[in-house]
Amino acid sequence: MSIDGINRAPTLAPLGDTGPAQAAGKPAGTKGYSEIDIETLLGAKNGTAGGAKSPTDGLKTPLPTDPKSKEAALTNLGGFSDTQVSADIFSFMALFQKLAQQARDTARTQRTSDMQAQVSSLQNAAEKMKDAAAERLTAAIVQGSMQIAGGVMQMGLSGMSAKQTIKGAQMEAAGGNNMAQISKMDAQGKFAADPVSKAQFTTASNNQIAAGKELGAVGTKYQGYAQASGSISGGLGGIIGASFTHKADLLEADKMNLETQAKVAETGVQHANDMMQQMMDVIRDVREKLSSIQQASIETNRGIARNI
Repeated sequence: MSIDGINRAPTLAPLGDTGPAQAAGKPAGTKGYSEIDIETLLGAKNGTAGGAKSPTDGLKTPLPTDPKSKEAALTNLGGFSDTQVSADIFSFMALFQKLAQQARDTARTQRTSDMQAQVSSLQNAAEKMKDAAAERLTAAIVQGSMQIAGGVMQMGLSGMSAKQTIKGAQMEAAGGNNMAQISKMDAQGKFAADPVSKAQFTTASNNQIAAGKELGAVGTKYQGYAQASGSISGGLGGIIGASFTHKADLLEADKMNLETQAKVAETGVQHANDMMQQMMDVIRDVREKLSSIQQASIETNRGIARNI
């Protein structure tokens, strides 16, 4: 059963001076009802003087002038059914949805990769922090050990200095007492008959005083050594500790680089999430459009069925 006007190309009147013009009751050779008077619409009567042609006379007719060609073109266009057109639309929308889904899967894979990179960077940064802490601990231990060693050396040298200083003071005091005793004895006339003994006692006392002063100088020297040893050990501890502190600082710089990489990976994760959300919105929109097209087709078929 064929329904007039459905799935059948309509019979259109050809454009020109034959056929439809005569069917409409017009004499042959007159313009048909489908032809447009181009000259009248474009105002060719206002052209140049002397009967010159209008500039629009050179325009070509966009459609073929052959009536048979026009009918063939219209017949071919009318040969496409709504089912074929709908199928093409559905295919395009399905392909578009598939592309969106693939983009979403790619974004999901990228998000997983960025999350793993972020976790790995943060873990490596934590390890760098541990290594830096260990280096700083080593530096502190070295500096403390050197300070302790310097303190022990300073204590030993200071003890020797004190010992020598005390011994020298005692000898110097003893020599001074001997000199006082010799003077007293000389005043009493005990050395009048034996001046040699006086000279010997005097020399011995002077030597004792000189030895005491020398020991005092040695004590002062050891005191200087003690102060120098403290400074030297402190300087050596600072140098050795500075090398470990430098390593710790380099590890801290590596940690900052890893944290920066983790931040970049976090940004990538956020971008992937946004991309996944956008693609999901596209997929929902495509599904809604497909549903709307299918519902419109169903309603159209229902309307046609009711009119049969």
